[in-house]
Amino acid sequence: MYRVLLFALTTAFFLSPIQAKADCTPQAPCSSPITLIGSPAPGYYDTFITGLSADASTVTGYANSSTNSIPYIWSNGTFSPLPTYGPDLLAEANAISHDGSIIVGSAAIDSSTTHAVRWQNGTILDLGTLSDPTQNSIAWATTPDAKIIVGESDTGNGYNHAFRWEGDASGGTMIDLGALGGDQAYSTAWAINQDGTIIAGLSETPDHFYHAYRWQHDSSGGSMTDLGTLIGPAGYSVIYSMNEDGTVLVGQSDSSSGYLRPIRWVDNSSGGTMTDLGVPAGGTSGYAADTDSTGNVVVGTFEKNGEDHAFRWTEQTGPRELSQLLNDAGVATTGFTLNQAVQVSPDGQFIAGNATLNQNFTGFLVRYYDGTPAPIAGITTPQAIQTSANNLSRTRFQTLSHHHAFAAPLLGTGQRLENSNQLSVFGSAGSLSAGGSARYATSSGFALLAGVAYAQEDYPAARLDSSITGALAVRWMLPDTSFIRPFAEAGGWAAPNSSLSLTRTYQNGAGTAAGTGSTNADLAYTYARAGIAASPLPQTQITAYVEIGREWLRTDAYSEPLSPVNPFEAHYAAGTDQADIAKFGASASAQLSTRVDATLWMSAAQTLASKSSIQANVAGIGLITPNALSEPFWIEYGARVGYRIADAVTVDAFINATSGNADLETIAHVGAALRTSF
Repeated sequence: MYRVLLFALTTAFFLSPIQAKADCTPQAPCSSPITLIGSPAPGYYDTFITGLSADASTVTGYANSSTNSIPYIWSNGTFSPLPTYGPDLLAEANAISHDGSIIVGSAAIDSSTTHAVRWQNGTILDLGTLSDPTQNSIAWATTPDAKIIVGESDTGNGYNHAFRWEGDASGGTMIDLGALGGDQAYSTAWAINQDGTIIAGLSETPDHFYHAYRWQHDSSGGSMTDLGTLIGPAGYSVIYSMNEDGTVLVGQSDSSSGYLRPIRWVDNSSGGTMTDLGVPAGGTSGYAADTDSTGNVVVGTFEKNGEDHAFRWTEQTGPRELSQLLNDAGVATTGFTLNQAVQVSPDGQFIAGNATLNQNFTGFLVRYYDGTPAPIAGITTPQAIQTSANNLSRTRFQTLSHHHAFAAPLLGTGQRLENSNQLSVFGSAGSLSAGGSARYATSSGFALLAGVAYAQEDYPAARLDSSITGALAVRWMLPDTSFIRPFAEAGGWAAPNSSLSLTRTYQNGAGTAAGTGSTNADLAYTYARAGIAASPLPQTQITAYVEIGREWLRTDAYSEPLSPVNPFEAHYAAGTDQADIAKFGASASAQLSTRVDATLWMSAAQTLASKSSIQANVAGIGLITPNALSEPFWIEYGARVGYRIADAVTVDAFINATSGNADLETIAHVGAALRTSF
């Protein structure tokens, strides 16, 4: 019986970690998406989670196929196998250090022998046994720094005993914790406190019952105390976990109801009190699998109608079925059953366990805590989060490219190329903007082009507020009236310290979640251009040019706020997007009457090389790097019609737009301008 119960605790299935903080109350609980993750490799149909780092960025466990079992570490959305002693030798990862760098468990050293092991930096360390190397051992738990590890080992006399191993990556020493029933009795260690001075688990008693025990380090080495059971000496009990200081232990015991019940043992002046936590309505038996660092949140499993269900317990709420808590908070659990809750994070906010989905086992991690004015709920997957990061990268590039087209008219795009002086002011909608431009020309063919505009730009999933763009360029065009006149131009534009808001969307069980964060951004572009201007007919002009340029979008660090519509908030470090661009452009201008002139223009741009240093640290998933864009292609195009209202004054109406492939949506701006020549 006890071995079945012990095994049940180890079958915590694969999950994705989350981290975040919020203030919650029993009257306003917070819950957030259930995260379901697949298997580490094709053919592995059952994936088990056994360890979760303190910041919930890394998990460990093992996965089974029909012929094999592999231990793994999962971090930032990526599976990595842990080394074993041979391709056909099985291993299991059972616990992880708080920082996620050290994992403990067991590995077969040959076809008939398994030893407790410690993994660190891709290296496996054999912890040995309490007897000779031909015996077996297994590690179940570790302190946060993995300097003290506990488990069970053969003693050489036919019985396993709980052990305490202390050491580091170079090796250590394993000691026998004994058993309540002496040398000829079984014991195992399942739980350990933060500093390794308190250990708990299961031991055979002198009367051959199995009781929970609490071992405490002392000046003589340490001693084991029988914690008893809910029904006295002739019952069964076990401890599976404890809080940070070892004053609260949780597990399972026989009860007067005739069922095994979840228990919580609390140290006190009288030596400690064991309490039946009860089970949710309709339940019969159950066990408490884990508790938070304070001992105030307990999670576990109970049986109802012959099926396992996960539960959560606090003193305020008592035992509550986890799926019901989630459903009440708006998290849909339709299509799968939350069978076991096996771990809770140190802060009590995140519950990990296993679920049944399509008759297969899969893992889950739920954020649920007593909190904010509105529950935080949803369901997502790492794949959906990766897609959201990819889409955000696309949004950033779209913003840069659309602003690229928006800034182009500041340097004369859409106007006839002339060696004359000109001033203009304009306003546009689509993105609300206003500004002006100037051209100062010399008789030698050189012209200085300048412009400035203030804008509030709205793009798909992005908004630029208080954006001031300045542009400057120098152009040279052959200063005569030849049919074909070559020209060259170099310059750029910049929109420094703009306020940029970016929205990331992702799928969850309730539909679509969205997180919006704001940051300071610098946008810039520099270019060099060469081309020809031709006049095939009087009062007409056709231009064609090629251009090479580089554009940047740099953003400060920022975070999306955690909210009911954004349960997987993301945090971003400062970073830069950069792209080299090749462009071919053309325009056609004509004087349509004595007062009316018009220009049509278009350019085609191809990204030659783009790169980004942006990464998203997504709560519940970890560090996500967006996939590279497929070197987007787009076109910029527009039209202008001018009406001369005085000898040197013209009113223009214009439209300019950007369209592209799947990485760039179509955006258009329309506006009017007043220009004068002098």
